[in-house]
Amino acid sequence: MTRHLSPDSYGLVTAFTLAMSILGALTGLSVNGAVSIRYFQQDRYDLPRYVGACLQILAGTSLASVSCVTLLGPLFVQYTGLHVGWLITAVLASAAQFIIQIQLTLWQSAGQPLRFGALRILQTLTDALVTLALVVGLGWAWEGRLVGIVVGCGLTALVAMLLMLQRHQVRFQGATAYVGDALRYGTPLVAHVLGGLLITAGDKIIVGSTLSLADLGQYAVAGQVAMILTVLFDAVFKAFHPWVIANSLNPELRVQVVRATYRLLAGTTLAAAAFYAIAMVGFELFVGSHYAAGRDLLLPLTIAAMFRCGYFATAIFINIADKNRYLAANSLLSGVLGVATAAALTSVIGVKGAAYGVLVSEMLSFALNLRCSIKVFPMPWIAAWKAGR
Repeated sequence: MTRHLSPDSYGLVTAFTLAMSILGALTGLSVNGAVSIRYFQQDRYDLPRYVGACLQILAGTSLASVSCVTLLGPLFVQYTGLHVGWLITAVLASAAQFIIQIQLTLWQSAGQPLRFGALRILQTLTDALVTLALVVGLGWAWEGRLVGIVVGCGLTALVAMLLMLQRHQVRFQGATAYVGDALRYGTPLVAHVLGGLLITAGDKIIVGSTLSLADLGQYAVAGQVAMILTVLFDAVFKAFHPWVIANSLNPELRVQVVRATYRLLAGTTLAAAAFYAIAMVGFELFVGSHYAAGRDLLLPLTIAAMFRCGYFATAIFINIADKNRYLAANSLLSGVLGVATAAALTSVIGVKGAAYGVLVSEMLSFALNLRCSIKVFPMPWIAAWKAGR
């Protein structure tokens, strides 16, 4: 897209994806996260009905979000530069993403990576092919990219829903009984997701509100390159977490879990170093000369991705302990301090300040969640380290 979209157009694309992320925190109230835990507690929960309860919550919150966007349209337009119609579309796309995440969570928990990967690839291919057809083939501008995102989400959500119904993974009759439990689990995560958005998107909000759309486009492209590393790490930890959940519940296996976590963190650190070296050499070739200034942002963004791995490795134990209010508080605090850092530095050193704000957020998030995970779900971090030495 960097060969066909100007930095201004890329800034509008980024504004849409930010709107999707923010609205996605409210659409469904993050109750889909409960499915991964309840999967391993099926002796106490009817999982298909639990999934049905999550989808009932999604329907209600999506309607409320559309109403809110419609009523407050002019305010949202002022801050995003997008028409109200696109913002309503962002609500629907975030709802579709919720459905996709539930199906992915079921396959992740069941240890079915091929199906997980196939659905992800379906979404990516649909998104890419529609975007290329409209932007490259028909000469559309940023609108073509947005249509690609929306069609990719919508088609994949339809496939995911049909698969869940076909495999009897969702049941609506009697599902209302689990609505309260899902809300108790998910509602604290709304603050956590919003805090996470401050960490991962607050930098872009600062750039977009204090600098120009072109600066936002430049910054977003550098962030997309760094996102390659984040996507890799996210995939690795998604595969790792079901094993962590299952084995951490057995006290005799916790030393093995800690040792495996240490090895995984060492591997991700080496991968980050290799990624940075390759990205620095090939950045301009990859994104084009119009976006070459983003190379200077790679170091803080790569280090931030490494600290994100520390978050992945520790926050899971807070999930297992069902103490999500700690995640919410930690994410909000980290996000607010990171955004404050980004705002202060951006006014002095430009877009680099936003990247350093992300780094501060990720460092704080890891430190706070490590401390809380030790408090709510003690693991033999020191004992396993000494035994390994």
